[in-house]
Order: sequence, then C-alpha cells, then structure tokens
Amino acid sequence: MRCSMNVLSGDRRATAVVAFGAAAVVCAVLFLLAPASGWMSAGLYVGFRTVLWLVLTATTFPPSAVPFFLLGAGVAIDVVFLLPLSKWLRPVVGAVVVTAVAYGLLVAQSVLLAAPPRADWAAPVSAAVLAVFWLTATALTSPRAERAAQAQTQRMSVWGRP
Repeated sequence: MRCSMNVLSGDRRATAVVAFGAAAVVCAVLFLLAPASGWMSAGLYVGFRTVLWLVLTATTFPPSAVPFFLLGAGVAIDVVFLLPLSKWLRPVVGAVVVTAVAYGLLVAQSVLLAAPPRADWAAPVSAAVLAVFWLTATALTSPRAERAAQAQTQRMSVWGRP
C-alpha cells in the first residue's frame, strides 16, 4: 500500500489555494475590522511561506512554490471593501473580483516564476466557495461590526465631534 503526502490532486489544490487563501484574508479583514488589513494579512502569510521556502531549500527538502499572487488578492479584497456596496452584495461581487484577480496573477506568476498548480476550470468553483465563506463571515461578524460602529459614534459624540 502506497502512502501519499499529497491529499489533494493538482486541480483541487489550485481551487483550495485560491478559495481558502482568499477566504482567510477576508475573515482577517472582517474580524479585525481594520482598513487595509487584507494586503497585510496576505503579506504575513506570503512572508511565512517565503521563510519556510528558505528553510526547506536549506535542508534539501523539496520546497513548494511561494504564492506571491495572494498579495494581489489581498489588495483586491481591500479594494472591494472600499466600494460602496451593501454588506450582503459585497461578498458576491468580491468573490468574483478577487477570484479573477487571483487567477490572473497566478497565471502571471506561473509565467514569471514557479507557481502553485493551477486549474483554470476551477475558477468558478473557487469564486463560489469564496462567496459562501465570505457570506458566512459577514453573517457572523455583523453584530460585532454594528456594536463597534455604535461605540465609535458614541466616543465621537462624547468628544464633541460629529
């Protein structure tokens, strides 16, 4: 019996990298409630993967490709949060925009550098999975965001600012 370290085949792995990577960044933005935290979260992950790549290369273990394209996905997530959309429309529009940007940058990375495996047919699946995760995160964080906005308004009124 053969044991394989790869749980996901290349096609499924490409979908997982885009959908779950972007969903993790969206959750960071929603839970941190901080502007521009999308690209910072993606940057931390890519930085971690870069350090891991250096360690794996130094120990002669086969390294995996660093997903630099996720930096662009993080920026796309931040841009989607700047658009004047309702909180329930933003996940749907955002999933399409972020998936398009991520796959476009993944193609560019695969031409210029080593890249994670890519399955272009999986882009709609990635967008759908990301939309579901984003909608779920929005539903879970809505009460928290409303409380934070009310607290901010109250603090501003105490200090005499509109």
